[in-house]
Amino acid sequence: MAKHLIDTDLYIDLIQSGTTLPFIRELYDKDAPGIYFSSIVAQELLAGARSPAARKRVEILFRPFERVGRVVTPGHNHWKNAGGILAKVLRDRPGRT
Repeated sequence: MAKHLIDTDLYIDLIQSGTTLPFIRELYDKDAPGIYFSSIVAQELLAGARSPAARKRVEILFRPFERVGRVVTPGHNHWKNAGGILAKVLRDRPGRT
């Protein structure tokens, strides 16, 4: 079974519009057990939740993943590797910020 992480911006679209993008709905319909939630996404969404109602909407997204143990939390080495990859992208593509 494939494993999937959905990026923060796609969840923001859902929270703001109240509707799910078709390809995300299809992914949930076809492969829900393969979808994981990132601790980074949780942090980013919670940081943007400025009211109790907004926080509740965010928590509704990640609580099911917590219940079934499908939360991914990168460790220190992952963050170091990501830093190296970002540095390479910025070196290889000048003008990107």
